[in-house]
Amino acid sequence: MTTEAQYHKQVIHRKTGEHYDQNYDPVAQMVKDRYTRAREWRRSDKIGRYSVEESLVNCYNQYHSIPEPCDAELEERINTNVHMSLTKHKVDTLVAWLRDLIGSTNNSPFIVEPTPIPDLNESAKQQVIMKMRAKMLAGFEGTPEQVFELARQLKAEQLAEEFRLANIASQGMQKLIDDQLIEAGFRNQMMDFLTNFALYPYAVMIGPMPEMIPVFKWRGNSPTTGTKTILSAYNVSPFDYYWSPDTYQAGKGTCDIIRIRMTKMNLLRCVDLPGFIRQNIINAVQYFDHPDHSLDWLSQNPDKDRMPIKNWPQDTSIDLLVHYGALSGRELRNYGMTGVEDTKFYECQAMTLGSWTIRLMLNPNPDMSARPIYSASYQRVPGKMAGYGIGQIIRDIERSYMAAYRGLIENIGFSTAPIGEVDYARIQRYMSDDQLGQLMSATVIPTDPDMAGGGRPAHYFHNVPNISGQLVNVMQYFTELADRHTGIPAAMSGQPVGTGVNRTFRGIMALYGNALKGVQSALINLDKELFEPLGKNYFAYNMKFSKDQTIKGDSMVRARGMEGLLQKEIDKQNSLENLQMIAQLSQTGQVDPKVLNWAVTKALQTSGVPLAELGVDDQAEMPAHPDQMAQAIGQVPPSPPEALPQ
Repeated sequence: MTTEAQYHKQVIHRKTGEHYDQNYDPVAQMVKDRYTRAREWRRSDKIGRYSVEESLVNCYNQYHSIPEPCDAELEERINTNVHMSLTKHKVDTLVAWLRDLIGSTNNSPFIVEPTPIPDLNESAKQQVIMKMRAKMLAGFEGTPEQVFELARQLKAEQLAEEFRLANIASQGMQKLIDDQLIEAGFRNQMMDFLTNFALYPYAVMIGPMPEMIPVFKWRGNSPTTGTKTILSAYNVSPFDYYWSPDTYQAGKGTCDIIRIRMTKMNLLRCVDLPGFIRQNIINAVQYFDHPDHSLDWLSQNPDKDRMPIKNWPQDTSIDLLVHYGALSGRELRNYGMTGVEDTKFYECQAMTLGSWTIRLMLNPNPDMSARPIYSASYQRVPGKMAGYGIGQIIRDIERSYMAAYRGLIENIGFSTAPIGEVDYARIQRYMSDDQLGQLMSATVIPTDPDMAGGGRPAHYFHNVPNISGQLVNVMQYFTELADRHTGIPAAMSGQPVGTGVNRTFRGIMALYGNALKGVQSALINLDKELFEPLGKNYFAYNMKFSKDQTIKGDSMVRARGMEGLLQKEIDKQNSLENLQMIAQLSQTGQVDPKVLNWAVTKALQTSGVPLAELGVDDQAEMPAHPDQMAQAIGQVPPSPPEALPQ
């Protein structure tokens, strides 16, 4: 059997001529050690009663209706192998709502805008000085106070010009980032991220990552293929992310490690790409291609099951580790990197496969300390990387719900197939042994007379109390408890709940503001921990590497504000409801025309009509005869009744 040592080569340092035995790859060994410690930390660090590893598995099992071993044993004993996942229902409801909320806007989740108070760079300062000098040479005479006032005026004019240029640059940068996100398929990755965000203790995304993709284009009349560099962003499975014990947020600790998978073909394609170590890739592929070497050199991910195959087919992938963290210049020099100092530490990205480092590069982000990795939790836990997801929040509620559900199925079974007794001596000569206990409806069974003379029937059945109604009430109680604990009301899934105010649109909207506070808090986490830092990194990449100078200005990036989208939707529905009500009252002459004007303006604004760009004054007076407008609005189909029939 061959060993890894037979696939390693002697490497000669290009400057010192010293031989390094590649049997010991220092970076690959360090990454493997850090991965082992990070994996153990994830197994030992607890969120509540369970470790992070246990919480991940519990959430996965709850969503996919995989029972606990004790529950599975109980279900097998009472023969009730049925499941209803409250976790899946709540997660799918929230994700569908978030997708609709995000999908209602075609823009990126962050905004590029000029800074409120722009700074004057050296060029702008020189322009102010030149204008001041020109004024003085033109014969300007005045007191020192007037000279200072002139200087302040010229500076204010230059600041206004800088703000105008920054606004133009911000619009150009916004369009560029929007285009980059579309090219990278960010929306699809975001949809997957939202499911992890709602379900698990944390969700992870990486980006922007420079990536070469093949493109098809025409050269004259001939079709050709080429490559194009894009800034991609990827959702990462929570099972594939590991962190050092000092990490309280992704990218803020000693190291972050992500487990990825690649096929043999994709690995060999990386041989000639920048940053990859050609010989190490070839050696690693040769080693794992040997039939005596298993591809499962890391623990498995339940989201990506794979058969334990020894030889390496073309369609089978292998695990790799991508390490984000600081390495010393001395360690980097062993791999031929120049321009680094031995005593300094540099943020690097290292990709390892087994005992080989197949890629090593400095952090390409202009902000060297900013790693392209982000995490967000539905509910944050101060000082910890992992938080609480919906699966953790309703775990005990769902288990209690399922206990009542199993009791309901068992009780219904007793009601439909009751327990009975039979006097075997009176029926044995009329049926075979295999027919005993197999009673069917619409049958007549002969029996011998009762020897005691009491007239007791040969078959006797016990009436088991039917408590299915009480069990349904218990299930309803735990369902409502899940609504309260998750902050996701049943009305979000289209269910009419309650009576009176709870059955009207206005009543539901009034309750939404309080019921969804927890969801709004989660959206704030999404803004702060994902969208804003991701947008800043896209901005930094373009500021440094883009050749378009017109997009570079005194700008800033902020999250668009996901928590405000919900309020906008509620305001839109309320404004349309108010407009219909006011229009109907206006036809009776009981409403001032200014009130109708306000309702129309509000409805147009919340619907996204740019009144300012169209030159419409929202304070303009209504025409002298508003009846026609009121009648037209009144023809809109009326809103639902205040209370639905019971």
